[in-house]
Amino acid sequence: MSLIQQVIETADRETRYPSPSEIRQIQTFCKTADRRIRIAQILADHETELVQKASQRFWQRCPITPSNSGNPRKTASCQRDQAGTSDSSPTASWLETIAQWPTSARSA
Repeated sequence: MSLIQQVIETADRETRYPSPSEIRQIQTFCKTADRRIRIAQILADHETELVQKASQRFWQRCPITPSNSGNPRKTASCQRDQAGTSDSSPTASWLETIAQWPTSARSA
């Protein structure tokens, strides 16, 4: 759920208008949309590399897993699941999810 939807639903549930600080949150969210989209595109462009590196780091910490058994099918399945897609390409919903991340979540 996007920040805008959260603010509106919260105010509506509490039968009030959004507060000045909530309005500022929405303004900031809108002003940073281009940045979130650029970040999402960079992540999507490097998805395969990121998933492979993350898999290697995971397997260094947890070497005895089915996905690290030497079975290429299990390894591919694991990496597909990490990417959050049913194939090897990023999905629009994945990009939309990242674009909705609040600024505070990205800087954490």
